[in-house]
Amino acid sequence: MPDKIVQIKKRPSAVQIEDAIRKSAGNVTAAARGLGVGRTALHARIAKSPDLQRVLQEEREALVDMAESALR
Repeated sequence: MPDKIVQIKKRPSAVQIEDAIRKSAGNVTAAARGLGVGRTALHARIAKSPDLQRVLQEEREALVDMAESALR
C-alpha cells in the first residue's frame, strides 16, 4: 500500500495574523492568502479576538484616512 502524504497546516499565531492584516492594509482576503488559510477561517479567528478586531479596525481606518487625504 502506498504511503499517504499528509500535509499538516499549522494554525497561524495571533502575531502572525496581526502582521498579515497590517501588511495587507486590512484586506482579510489578502491576509488569509498570505497565511495560507481560508478567508472565512481567518474571519472566524478575528471575530474571537478583540485584539485582532482592533488591529483590523485600525488598518481599515488608516486606509480610509489615506483615501480621504488623497481627495483633498
